[in-house]
Amino acid sequence: MEKMDNIFEYIVDTIHEPLLVLNKDLKILSANRHFYDTFKVTEKETMGNLIYDLGNGQWDIPELRTLLEDIILQNDKFDKYEVDHVFPSIGHKIMVLNARRIIEKEIGSHMILLAIEDITERRYLESLLEESEERYRRLFETANDGILLLEKREGTVTHANPAVTKMLGYSKEEFIGKKLEAIGISLNIDDIQQMIIMLNRHGIIHNEDIPIRTKAGQTIYTDIYLVDRARLFQCNIRDITERKLADDASINYQSQLRALAGHLQSIREDERANIAREIHDSLGQATTGLKIELTNLKDIIPKSSDKKKNDTIHKMINEMNEQINSLIESVRRISSELRPGVLDDLGLIAALEWQLQDFGNRNRINTVYSSTIDSISLNEKTTTALFRIFQESLTNITRHAKATKVELRVKKMQNQLILEIEDNGRGITEAEILDKSSLGIMGMKERSILIGGEITFSGKPGEGTIVSVITPVKEEGSDI
Repeated sequence: MEKMDNIFEYIVDTIHEPLLVLNKDLKILSANRHFYDTFKVTEKETMGNLIYDLGNGQWDIPELRTLLEDIILQNDKFDKYEVDHVFPSIGHKIMVLNARRIIEKEIGSHMILLAIEDITERRYLESLLEESEERYRRLFETANDGILLLEKREGTVTHANPAVTKMLGYSKEEFIGKKLEAIGISLNIDDIQQMIIMLNRHGIIHNEDIPIRTKAGQTIYTDIYLVDRARLFQCNIRDITERKLADDASINYQSQLRALAGHLQSIREDERANIAREIHDSLGQATTGLKIELTNLKDIIPKSSDKKKNDTIHKMINEMNEQINSLIESVRRISSELRPGVLDDLGLIAALEWQLQDFGNRNRINTVYSSTIDSISLNEKTTTALFRIFQESLTNITRHAKATKVELRVKKMQNQLILEIEDNGRGITEAEILDKSSLGIMGMKERSILIGGEITFSGKPGEGTIVSVITPVKEEGSDI
């Protein structure tokens, strides 16, 4: 018998819930260690004492008294009775009580096994979960974005918030059980397992500019976010139609401005070419004729017997001749700056080489030219734009770089023409590249865009600057 008692004690002590063994007078015969740990009492304070007297009466709980007295007089058990009580020593506890009355027939003894499950923490977590779910429900119902919840087996809709019903024109009932494509959303999520893998990897999947056809047949544009919510997918739908229309209008406006700028640029180039021709033809011919007439005048002026007078006349004629030569040179220079004849006569490659040599001679800067091609046939728009970009690069070098060497590299790779202008000056800074007040750089970028090209600027302090222009080319009568 004593052996059985010991086994019983061991069983009681290994149970992970607080457990008491009471006699018929409700005095404590045994308590396991989990009872002591949970309620912060000692064996001396517990054993042999009336349960209501434990901890200075903190177990004198009316609900517990009623249950225990009832089990002695009428019933032999009670199950899952929840007690909410504040203990002076350990604070608020929520407990689930289960009890059994045991009758030892051999000795006519009555015992009560009282198991106490502390569910305080569980109730606290459940309340937090309820609050979280309530907050989510309020957010779900009041969100400006449309929200659909999709089950994970087939990807069908289980819930729809008011915003999405207003956005797409379907009632909540019409959403339920439908797949996304059935309600006008062209977003393929048939491979649910792949979707789960992607969500586990990225946390959220963002789909931009997704067109949706509403129930009324209208197309709207949206950003769609997919989020994993344990048993469901959450699909957030944000209507960006107004923003997209505004962006499209802005892009269209910019395109029109760019087209206008290109047209004005073309007009300006035509005017420059016309002025260059007028200067070359009219002033050039006039100054040349003047020089010839002056030479003839020198030959026909009769010689005077006065040597001093003869010397004065010849000196004046020589000075006038020098001025005419200077004027002729100015006419050539101005005409060339407006529109170099070599660009129209010999093409882009020859014009680039000539411009580089002229730049080096005028500024006393060492120049290096290399090209993998001798000539290329491009339309006038592309030819002029590339030449003007090169001229602006040289102007920037003169004004800012403090360089002693400039190198131009020209190469053609497949359907691209590449120009690289490199100097050994101070090096352009990132701030200068991004400076929107720099009209020279902005002009070069715009010229490049107008011909479908790309221009980049890079520099290192003290090591110089590289300007790279990449332009798509298609020869033989192309529009490029």
